[in-house]
Amino acid sequence: MTNLESQYGHYATDIDKSWDGDRLTFSVKAKGMSGSGSLEITDSEVIVDGKLPLMARPFESRIKSTIEREAAAMFG
Repeated sequence: MTNLESQYGHYATDIDKSWDGDRLTFSVKAKGMSGSGSLEITDSEVIVDGKLPLMARPFESRIKSTIEREAAAMFG
C-alpha cells in the first residue's frame, strides 16, 4: 500500500485505510470525487471490491486496468 500511495498519492486526498485481519477497507477522494472499497487476501486470491461515484464511471475501465496491472506486478 505504501508503494501505491507514493506512486499515485498525488492524485488523491483524504486517504483512509484500515486492516482487519486479511481485509483492508479504504476510502479516498480524488479530483473532488469519493470512492471506497475493500481488498481481501485469501489463500488463493486477492478480492478487490470498490464503489465509484457516478461521475467516475467514464474512468472505470481505466481504473480497473490499473488495479489489475498493479496487482499482477505485486502478486504475479
